[in-house]
Amino acid sequence: MTSPVAAAHDVPTPRETVVLPPLPVPLTPLVGRDDEVATLRQLLATTRLLTLTGAGGSGKTRLAIEVASQFAPHHRDGVAWLDLAPLADPQLLASYIGAALHLEMGARPAVDSLLDALHSRELLLVVDNCEHLVDACATLLERLITRAPGVRVLATSREALGIAGERAWLVPTLATPAATPSVTPAEVIAAPAGRLFVERAQAAHAAFRLTPENAGPIASICRRLDGLPLAIELAAARVRALSPDQIAARLDKAFHVLTSAPRAATSRHRTLEEAIDWSYALLEEGDRRVLERLSVFVGDFSLEAAESVCAPTPADAIDILDRLVTLVDKSLVVMIEGEGTVRYRLLETIRQYAAVRLAAAGGGDEVRERHARFYIGIVREAEPHFITGARGAWMERVVRELDNLRAALAWTRDHAPLRCLRLAGSLSWVWYSSGLWFEGRRWLEEALALPEAQPPTLARGIALLGAGILASLQAQVAVARPWLEEAASILHAEGDVHREAYALAYLGVTMGQVGDLGAEAPARQALAVFRERDDLYGQRLALLVLVTLRLKERDLDTARSLAEEAAQVARRFGAPRELGIALQILGTVAFQQGDVALAGALMGEALEALQRDPQALWIARVLELLAMVAGARRDDVHAARLYGAAHAHRALIGSRQFQLDQERLAPFIDQARQSLGAEAFDRAWSEGERLPMQEVIAEALERLRAAHPAADDASARHAAGGVAPSGFGAAPSAVPAAPAALPAAASAPSSPPALEVDALGPLEIRRDGVTAPPDVWRYARGRELLLFLLVHPDGCTREQIGLAFWPESTAAQVKNSFHVLLHHLRRSLGRADLIAFDRNRYRMAWELGVRFDAAEFEARATEALPAVRNDDEDEDAARRLREALSLYRGDFLSGEDVGDWHLAPRDRLHRLYVDSLMALGTRAQRLALPGVAAEWYRRVIQVDPLNEGAHRRLMRTLARAGQRAEAILQFERLTALLRRELEATPERRTMELLDALRRGEAV
Repeated sequence: MTSPVAAAHDVPTPRETVVLPPLPVPLTPLVGRDDEVATLRQLLATTRLLTLTGAGGSGKTRLAIEVASQFAPHHRDGVAWLDLAPLADPQLLASYIGAALHLEMGARPAVDSLLDALHSRELLLVVDNCEHLVDACATLLERLITRAPGVRVLATSREALGIAGERAWLVPTLATPAATPSVTPAEVIAAPAGRLFVERAQAAHAAFRLTPENAGPIASICRRLDGLPLAIELAAARVRALSPDQIAARLDKAFHVLTSAPRAATSRHRTLEEAIDWSYALLEEGDRRVLERLSVFVGDFSLEAAESVCAPTPADAIDILDRLVTLVDKSLVVMIEGEGTVRYRLLETIRQYAAVRLAAAGGGDEVRERHARFYIGIVREAEPHFITGARGAWMERVVRELDNLRAALAWTRDHAPLRCLRLAGSLSWVWYSSGLWFEGRRWLEEALALPEAQPPTLARGIALLGAGILASLQAQVAVARPWLEEAASILHAEGDVHREAYALAYLGVTMGQVGDLGAEAPARQALAVFRERDDLYGQRLALLVLVTLRLKERDLDTARSLAEEAAQVARRFGAPRELGIALQILGTVAFQQGDVALAGALMGEALEALQRDPQALWIARVLELLAMVAGARRDDVHAARLYGAAHAHRALIGSRQFQLDQERLAPFIDQARQSLGAEAFDRAWSEGERLPMQEVIAEALERLRAAHPAADDASARHAAGGVAPSGFGAAPSAVPAAPAALPAAASAPSSPPALEVDALGPLEIRRDGVTAPPDVWRYARGRELLLFLLVHPDGCTREQIGLAFWPESTAAQVKNSFHVLLHHLRRSLGRADLIAFDRNRYRMAWELGVRFDAAEFEARATEALPAVRNDDEDEDAARRLREALSLYRGDFLSGEDVGDWHLAPRDRLHRLYVDSLMALGTRAQRLALPGVAAEWYRRVIQVDPLNEGAHRRLMRTLARAGQRAEAILQFERLTALLRRELEATPERRTMELLDALRRGEAV
């Protein structure tokens, strides 16, 4: 007898005409399975029994048809197709197969007749749908491949047959488009799941087209359905009635959407629910209960988690592993193998199915309570380690469970509010470390807003501390400070000295970033506690606050000493991130002292350390500082690229630059812009924004090495202090330290303005780059007169000033009071000529170099805003408007005790700020950048919470991004806010939008 399988070029001639049940003829092409088909052809050439396993709807049957059709010519007697789905009685299996093959069975037992008839055949037998007859199929097919050496079997089943000689092969789901912020049509088509959706959608609706607008929703559909072919085909069929956006929005209830299939499909494949019903019906009762309880997990989970959640008592946990293995074998649970560990997950469609079954069976709340309790326990165990050198391993463990922790937060928020508060607070370090700052703030703020969270308990104090840390590092000083102050007060009252010290330290960070010297007291108080407890993380933190304050005061020697101590502590702590933060601060001090080479060396080591333990804020910050070093070397193109990369990285976490960093960097950014010209500077900036971060870091490190090849000289100068940089540095630079707040460079930026006044946010006045000390303004009305003149750029008469300052005084009294006030102002400024008198009007001498942030913001925003509104493609106008917005640190003269004259300019500037944010949000929305648009609208709501139009736009943006549930949640936040603040309800337009969202309509 010839070999049962010949080479592809050696096709055997059939021995006789045999009537066999033919392969089904596919009505559509097989999409995205070329690699799988090639692999299976190789396996089938060397295996007598190959079983394709997988979940219902994974494409086992379609793949078997394709492989069999390509393999058929290599079998002398061809290929026979046997669909076992109609057969219910396992006793009739042999008779059923014999009849399908048109064999004469005679009076002998059917099994014997079948084996005899096939003994000399050379054919490929494709046996489809074995799962409900597993035992019978296993027994018969094992005998068949033993007795009929020329027969090869390709079987499909939701579980392996488990017999000798079988090769089981799990059919994978289709690869899905990557979860990128703005997926393109090309990326959708490149992914097999995306290509399948598009082809089936076009078959269902001839007018359907893949566009940049629907690429994102299609990618989301494919990912949400785990690349399951049947589910994707059913979803694609819905384009006859729904847009991809609408389909994606409804996938939380997938079985309501995926309910139609071609009439040619088998009955159990006409809906996704029927496909899973088929598998569910084959389970034992105990396996069904476990599957239902597993539905409370989101993402993957461990065996320990399954045992804790699925077993009502510890005694019941004993058999969970066996049942879990059974569910894996039956393709209802996916096993994920890692390094020495195994985890499990349910495909999303199966999870939703099981969740419906759990709800019908009852007891869902008890299961979710066990789920929440288990994951709260994980965080409670890990929390003490987040501020130790062992943080990395513990953080990795917790971050791996984030999907389930989110589910626990959501459930406890609605059913156990105090647990939600405790869990949200315990996760604070996780939100910070993982860069999920927006999400962390949202969970913390929601927990803190719960009625049960209002009493000043320890849990509230911990949650306030977490929220305050995130807000502080996002440079939202006005938000962070009251949270941290309340946290410190509660923690003090509760006797939690250690956490109180962290609240004080971050209060120092918050105040220090705006140059408030009052930050010293809380920082030193915290430092004392950290030293007493040998808390190295806290010591480094408090020391760096003190460094910032010494830099502000230009006490560079003390700053250097404190920064070196902080770096030594960070090295003892042993975590790369904390070392990277300390070294970038020490590098800043070195730069301020004029040692550009050492500054570059320290920042290079900082960047290398942060690569090993990344955090977006500190990577962005060190890139900005390296850009400053590049500017000092006059490498302005590289500097601009670094600024752009840092800006893009900050956007990931919603972090603005600290105020002191803005002031430090501004002249170097201006230098690069002036040196390169605006067009070249913007081009380099944009290149930096687009570059992958690893590319940016590699280039930055290479530039440092090229600029400073003699690393040992710089290293040796600081080795004694224990902070020697690793592999960077050069001989001491000849650049001297600058006398003012800005560092000298090889070619210094232009001199600072004679007078700078920042009144948007915390008020700050600088003369020649140096902040005026508080005692300069002993007469507060003199400072108010300065501000009054600044908001009247064309000047004012004495009478106009009198009406604003002394409305009840006589002309003579005004004359006297004014001249006394003018004298005090000029004395405080140190230059009388900064206040000019022209044509009977007093004005600022702008020509001498006066900079006023409010005027600059208004001019730049007013210039750019119309262009942004009128032309979405005008990226230069959008950039100019973003730069203008960066000047707005807060409302005009916020917190200052001045007359009512400031209200009109305050309101005008605030409106301009809000209008600019809204314009950028609208532009991003029109450019199909929903994530960017949402962040602009959130910024509007942050400064103007009652702006209902912004809430509506945010709701629409979220819905169009596939986050319809989040859009409805935004409506609920608005409703609560209006009720609390105005005792009002949303406008009719808002209610109509809500109705549309709930109906699943496009908005």
